Amino acid sequence: MRIDEVAESLSVRIDETNRRIDEISRSLSARIDETNKRIDDLARSLSARIDETNKRIDDLARRVDDLAKRIDAVQSTLLEIQKLLLELVKTRQSTP
Repeated sequence: MRIDEVAESLSVRIDETNRRIDEISRSLSARIDETNKRIDDLARSLSARIDETNKRIDDLARRVDDLAKRIDAVQSTLLEIQKLLLELVKTRQSTP
């Protein structure tokens, strides 16, 4: 009978261990699910920030392009003024 008692005791301990494993598994699964949710939330947040940053970069690029065009226009105007001034100086120098 001693073997039957040991077998019964082991069976009970195995059942208790299996229940504990199931509890730990459920707990870990819940924690993993929560971590995955937090990761997804963080990914969405980062994606939104990246999109916002990209929009700001695009806006800055447009503004830089506009400034470059304005600078080119001013340079062109200055060159025209310089040419006119040179012509005026030549005209005054050639007039006695």
